[in-house]
Amino acid sequence: MKYADADTGADFKNRFYVQLSGNRLASFFLNKEGLWITGGVQVESSESSNDNTSSPTITTQPQARNVWQGENATFSATATGQGVLSYQWAFNGKAIKGATGSSYTIAKTTAKNAGNYTVTITNANGSVTSAAATLTVNVPQKPKITQKPVAKVETGLGKSVTFTVAASGNPPPTFQWMKDGQPIPGATSATLTIANVTEGNLGKYTCVITSGPNKVTSSATTLSAILPPQIETPPPPAGDITYALAAKGAKLSVKVAKNKAKPTYLWLLDGEPAPGANNKATYTAKADGVYSVRVTNAAGTVEKKIADIRLITPPKVASITASKTSIVAGEPVTFTATLQGGTGTPPLTWKWMLGKTVLATHTTTAATDTFTAAAITAAGKYSVEVTNGAGKVVGKAKSKAVAIKVVIPAAITSQPVGVTLVEGKAVKLTVKATGTAKLTYQWYQIGSDGKTVALAGATKATLSLKAAKGTSVASLAGKYWVVVDNPANRPVKSNIVTLAASAAPAAAGINTLSANSLIAATLAKPELAPATLPVGASLSFEGIMLTPGGSDTSSLGSDDADTDDDGIREVSATWVADGTDTDRTCTWTRTGPDTATLAYTLINDTLAIGGDIATSEEHGFVVLAFTSQTGGTWTVTGDFEDELADGMPDAGEFTGSGVFTYREP
Repeated sequence: MKYADADTGADFKNRFYVQLSGNRLASFFLNKEGLWITGGVQVESSESSNDNTSSPTITTQPQARNVWQGENATFSATATGQGVLSYQWAFNGKAIKGATGSSYTIAKTTAKNAGNYTVTITNANGSVTSAAATLTVNVPQKPKITQKPVAKVETGLGKSVTFTVAASGNPPPTFQWMKDGQPIPGATSATLTIANVTEGNLGKYTCVITSGPNKVTSSATTLSAILPPQIETPPPPAGDITYALAAKGAKLSVKVAKNKAKPTYLWLLDGEPAPGANNKATYTAKADGVYSVRVTNAAGTVEKKIADIRLITPPKVASITASKTSIVAGEPVTFTATLQGGTGTPPLTWKWMLGKTVLATHTTTAATDTFTAAAITAAGKYSVEVTNGAGKVVGKAKSKAVAIKVVIPAAITSQPVGVTLVEGKAVKLTVKATGTAKLTYQWYQIGSDGKTVALAGATKATLSLKAAKGTSVASLAGKYWVVVDNPANRPVKSNIVTLAASAAPAAAGINTLSANSLIAATLAKPELAPATLPVGASLSFEGIMLTPGGSDTSSLGSDDADTDDDGIREVSATWVADGTDTDRTCTWTRTGPDTATLAYTLINDTLAIGGDIATSEEHGFVVLAFTSQTGGTWTVTGDFEDELADGMPDAGEFTGSGVFTYREP
């Protein structure tokens, strides 16, 4: 029975009761002070009963259990009854120590745990024992194959075959058939029947047998059948051509899948039996065309294309030439290569190379190819490699190498210098030049008759003129130059220098300056040429000696005292020529122990026809370089401008150079 407080409906706790007549209880409970309080209370009963002294009643009996050895087993029971219920579980009628709950669990069962289990439930009024629940502990037995499937089964397509296996085990085994390692859906009995064998059914069959947690796999049964031949060699891609040397032919082969039936082979050329075809899996093609093979056995025939054959002749290079083999850096060269007749079946690939470096690749059908190497800057060897086979090299040939030389054009580094011819003394004119060997030289002369002559035998860097006497000296006088060249074929011309006939000896103590044409060759007014005389010098110009007392006179004055000791000699001069007044000022500055510079300004007024006066003004510098105590070289640069009689202006620049002889006063 269950009792509750009549006023609050709460279960009685910390109380004990005495049954009174009627549906009443005398209760005793513990108050806060620890004293028992007694009194009668009205109660409601949730379960009516007229039997207040009954024993417990089992409402749920423990159930039998069937487990595998090692698994847990649990028994439980439920009961009702007055007061506190106590439980005691028993195994085969013997109480189990500590098993006093409403359920009892056996962990990791073994065979010795098998038997009957009961529970006795007790209260103050008595006890009741449950029905026995049987525990069955199953001990697994690994499956054992008692009948193996046959190792091999050979049949024909469309026929029926059955595989059988037998096995024992605990629990009774189950079956799963496999084909080539994969489970076959629905094949879960000891026998497997294939009613209509197809090519897809051929393979290896096994059976996986399971008993409880244990498994075993049977040996394999190989199912085979007589099948039509199957060619495993793939067909060539569309448009693919196999190239081979005509002299050797193309070797063809075919691979057929394994089969019980022995195959036969027939090679075909463009659909017809190929010449010399034999019953083999290999064949050598010796003609162009499409080759296929037909394979036959007892179960059928299959045919497949194997190759599209083109037999070719390898190329042979007959010649390779270059438009030129010696060039100046930066020039192009065109190369041409030609094959021997009857060689090189097209298409041909021409690979132009510098050493081992590929410069260009051409694909042609012609037996000749050209290549232009633009702007070659370094020497090297050029060649061409020719192949055929449309990218799959079958035939290959390489030409000889053509060596290209890069030359440096000739350049003059030191110009020849004019001199004064002295009777009885040999003269040498020398030029220095650089460039790729071999340099060539040719000297030229403009004689007194105005004609230009290439001097015979004058083909060296130095022109040597033998000593002359008398009138022969005049024959050597004139203008000279040299042309320098080399394999670059870019000739360079030297400056024109003058060899002047010697003039009357200068008076003792006079500085002598002899020169070439100086300025006259570059000026429109040659009367302005004698413009750079140093102090106390005489000048030979175009073979005429200009000296004081002649038709042209010059008067030079100087500050010889050099009172300020600044190393500068100031020179003033007047110049008279053909009745023309010339005003000239100049400054001669010693710029070093061996050099001096003469700066000047020359103003020249000329009386022209009709009384008009034309005025010219010239400015320039003369640089003297003493190479010995007796002389050296001079150079002059300057510019001029004048106003002609008709009012038209004229202007220009000039340069010149020469050799002077120096004598102390």
